[in-house]
Formats: sequence, C-alpha cells, structure tokens
Amino acid sequence: MKTDYETSPLSRPIKQIAEDGKFMATFYGTNSGSEVRKFSVVSNGDGTNVVSTSGTYDASSLYKTVVLNENWNNNADATIGRTEIYKDKLGLVVATRKFVKNTSNSWVNVDTYNVYDDFGKLVMVIPPDATQSGNPNDPINLKLVFQYNYDTRNRLI
Repeated sequence: MKTDYETSPLSRPIKQIAEDGKFMATFYGTNSGSEVRKFSVVSNGDGTNVVSTSGTYDASSLYKTVVLNENWNNNADATIGRTEIYKDKLGLVVATRKFVKNTSNSWVNVDTYNVYDDFGKLVMVIPPDATQSGNPNDPINLKLVFQYNYDTRNRLI
C-alpha cells in the first residue's frame, strides 16, 4: 500500500492506494456555521444525565475530516463512500456524518453524535434515528440514546 502525506509539519495522510488500484482519500478542514448540532449534558447527581441541545457549533470551531473510500466516484453521486468526522479542539469526536438514500431516492445525511461531560468522558451516543428531524431545536428521542454512567472513581458502570 502506498501512502501520500500532506506537505505540512503535521504530515497527515491524504491518500492511500492499494495494490489493486483502489484508494482512500482524506481532506482536512473546519466546519461551517450551523453544520453540526451542539449538545450539552448535565449530571443529576444520582448517576443519570440530562442532555440538552444548544443550537449548533460556530463556524471553524470544529476540525472536519472528510474520508472518501474506494466506493466514492466523482462522476456519479459524490456522497457515495463519503464520511465526515467532526472533532473538537481536544480531539474528541463530536459527530460522524454518513449519507444514505431515503424513501424518495434522494441522499440525506445521517449523523451520530457523541456527548462528553466536563471531564471529557463519553456520557452519551445519539444515533441518527434519535435526531432524525435535523432541526437543531427539536428534542431528541431518549429511548434511542446510549448512555454511559461512571462511579465516583470514574469507572464505567
């Protein structure tokens, strides 16, 4: 496998080519305004958490990585084989966006959100079906959310 790196001090991989000619390309940037929903969590003190949405992240406040896998084809639909990963300034993955066809045969994005507490511990994973409206002010379906609780020694319970 051949790997091409960007010409910066970070030397991040930008393209990987396998022996059979298939490739994976990676692009780096930042988010645009109102592109990613922002969630916050408050602990109840009894081991449970309450999540709330607080609009969207400001422009250029998240690192955006776009990965194009071997199924991506620029001549066809540019969303096939495309994954977008959004990280905060601490390097924590805040959202992962993929694209699927809906019932009317058009492409829509499906987002999986990770919510962290003030100490950087993962406390909630919000799958696409819990936020299906896409409106940042709509509530989430808590029955579909994965919650993680920690004891007083910060062990996952």
